[in-house]
Amino acid sequence: MSIFNNREEISWYSINVYDRDWNNIVFASTDKLINLSYLERKNIEVYVRTQDSDKVTYICSKSKILASVNKPSIITSRICSKIKE
Repeated sequence: MSIFNNREEISWYSINVYDRDWNNIVFASTDKLINLSYLERKNIEVYVRTQDSDKVTYICSKSKILASVNKPSIITSRICSKIKE
């Protein structure tokens, strides 16, 4: 998975894997919480158990806001890629 940060106000992202009904699927990754500078790109390896591989439908990144940020206008976002069957 390739992740790119185009948001100046965000520097942390998490990774999640879901089935077609949006249930979490257990996975392993080189990074589950990623620190990305503005305009930085990073490739992340995502590993799923063999018995779950046919269930995977979405791999998503979600922006994380630090508790110390006091800007109510900042919105978290989740961006998902759908796996081709």
